[in-house]
This record gives sequence, C-alpha cells and structure tokens, in this order.
Amino acid sequence: MMAVLVAFLYILLISYTTYKKPTLGICLVINSFFLNSALGLSGGMPFILIGAISLLAFAVMLLAKFFVLEGNKSIPLGIDGILGFLLVMILIATSIFGENLTVSITIILRFLLLCLSYGIMVKIVLASRGADIQDLLHSYMFVGVVIALFALIKGDSSSEYFMRLAIGSESSIPLSLLVAQSMLISLYFLLLSERKSMFMIYAGTFVLLLYILFLTNTRSTILASIISIVFMMVKLKKYKSLSLGVMLSMVLLTVIPSLAAVGVGDFDRVTSGFFRLLSGGFGESETDRVLAWSAALDIFTHNAFLGVGSGNFGQYYIVYPHNIYLELLSENGILGFLGLLAYTLYGMYLSFGARSQGVIVGALFLFSLVVSQVSLTLWMHKSMFFWFGALAYYTYTQKHFTSNDNSLKPAEG
Repeated sequence: MMAVLVAFLYILLISYTTYKKPTLGICLVINSFFLNSALGLSGGMPFILIGAISLLAFAVMLLAKFFVLEGNKSIPLGIDGILGFLLVMILIATSIFGENLTVSITIILRFLLLCLSYGIMVKIVLASRGADIQDLLHSYMFVGVVIALFALIKGDSSSEYFMRLAIGSESSIPLSLLVAQSMLISLYFLLLSERKSMFMIYAGTFVLLLYILFLTNTRSTILASIISIVFMMVKLKKYKSLSLGVMLSMVLLTVIPSLAAVGVGDFDRVTSGFFRLLSGGFGESETDRVLAWSAALDIFTHNAFLGVGSGNFGQYYIVYPHNIYLELLSENGILGFLGLLAYTLYGMYLSFGARSQGVIVGALFLFSLVVSQVSLTLWMHKSMFFWFGALAYYTYTQKHFTSNDNSLKPAEG
C-alpha cells in the first residue's frame, strides 16, 4: 500500500513539474527506475506499471502544454529523428525472420518507448516556452544529486564482497551512470563559473559526486568519465585545468579510499573494491563480456544479413552481449549494424562540432556511447538518445537563431 501511495505521489510530481518546469519533469521521468529500486520492485507488473504510467503522464502533460497551451504546430524531429526512425524500421524488418518474433516485438517496443522516445521528447521540452539547455543541465544535475545522496544515506551494495553502491537490490551500473553524468555537468559549470559563490557550490557538488561515483565501483563509467572530461577540457581550451586535474587525481587516488572507508565504515570492502577498480586483470564479469562478444561475432558469421532478430541473442548465450554494435550485428545483421552506426556517427559529428553549452551535451553523449561498448543492452541506454536529442536541437538553434536568443546564452555559473 505504501509503495502504491509513493508511486502515485511521484506521478503527480512528474505531472506538476512537467507543466511548470518541463526540463525537471523529463529528468524525473527518465530516472523513475530509481523509484522502483527504492521501493524494492525489481520486476513484474508493479515495476512495469510505475515506469509506464510515469512516462505516459509526462508525455500527455508535455504534449498538452506544447500543442494546446503554447499553440505549437509541429514536433522538431531533425536528421537524428529520421535516423532513429530508420533504425526502428530496420529492427522490425530484420526481426520478422528472426528466432522468436514475440521476444523481438517486446524488445523493439522497449527501445522505441523507453529509449528512442526520450530523444524526441527532450527536443519538445527544449522547444517549449521558457526552457533552455542550461535549465535542462541544472535539472539533470539536481535530480542526480538527490538520488546520489539517497543512495549514500541508504548504503546498499550490489556486491557482498566489496562496496558497490546501489539502490535496493539492483545493479550499481544505473546509479553509476547517473552520478557520473551529473558529475560531468557540475564540472562543466565549475570550469566556466565566474562568481565565487557559484564556484564553491559547483566545486562542492563535483567533489560529492566524485566521491559517490567511486563508491559505485564501476569501471566503465570511470573510463567514460575520463574520456568525456578530456574531450570537454580540450573543446573548452582548459589545458591548465586539465593539467591541474591530472595532479589532483593522483592526490584523490590516495585520499578517497580512506575517506570512503570512514564513510561506509568497512575499510576492507572499500579498499578491495578500490583495488579491483584499478586492477588491469579480468574478473568474472569481464570474462563473461569477452565470451559474449565472441559469441556475437559467431552468430553474425552464420546470420550476416538479417541476424537472429532483436532480443534473440539470449537464445544462444547470455541475455545480451554488452556492446550495442555487436548486439545489432548479431541480432539484426549488417543492416542493423549500419543503421546504428549511421545514427551514432552523426551524434559524434555533432559532438565534435559543438560550441558553447553544446560541448557538455556532446560530452554526455560521448560518455553514454563509450559505456554502451561494454555494458547493458541497446534499449537501456536511454541517456545516449536523450543527450543526442538535446545536442541535435541545441545545434539547430545555434545555426538558425540569433545570439540574442535566451537559449543561446553561454553558461555564466
């Protein structure tokens, strides 16, 4: 009963914030997974209903606000929207001849509704009156900080052998993804902040999120964060900050484990997790991934053109190969691979050509793309499509509107 009440209140919160502040509304709904985790729902109908109803409530309120209240006539799709639509068509066409059509339809619907849709909805949000990219970034960071603090206070771990901070009994990976992205946003505003008060706020937020990111103990997000930070600092020409960051990182590598051990109260679990993070050796999960990649290539060699159908990799090996390119190569053949490659290459093109606040959005897209090479399955990488949609819309406004437009103002901290 309590879970139902909390879920109902959360859906009301999403509906209200979408009407008043759509940038916050979409950040709440894209992270509704954590509410399920906090309530102890790890699957089944309640898990699905909370996510589906939250998304539906958000979509209805957003579209009503966008079309009815603001009088807009069309949805901004763009090249990324067209490429996304073509990718869905390829997934459907190749899955018709797959191993299990029912499984394929389920996976494609998940991809369309729980992943690709965010790339479209975020553009509607940014096109709404009073919304801009800076507001979206702050909203995402705010939600990330709140969820990260909740996880820190609750102190759950997805491993009994070493500390891997999570919420409930779920994997630590989703939390690590959210914390890392929020940390990148705080670092961006920290680098460009000119007012001392805001500098201190962003600095404190960055350190807190870095600390919590360490506790999630996830290699893929650490690696993706480093790549994104280097990309961001080079684009912003913050070479001195980059050098300082390298030296500071060396200090943090010696200090954070001790601080984390004190905070968690279990020195052995924290330090063993820390050394696992730095170790170049393979554990069970890394070995499973390498075997899954090999299996994906083997499936592709026998089903090169159409693949075995979306979601059917599990018929041959584990649930998914933990690499989105190999996933589509094996499940949707060369057609699916080329469709995804075209989509992500366009995202990379926009990222490397980004200016002003587009730099951090491009960095967040690249972060998600790097993680997708070693973790989870395609429909779970909603943040990649989310940030791609935001980047595409922001790039469009940069080219077609004057610099006096409010949405184009550079970050002032």
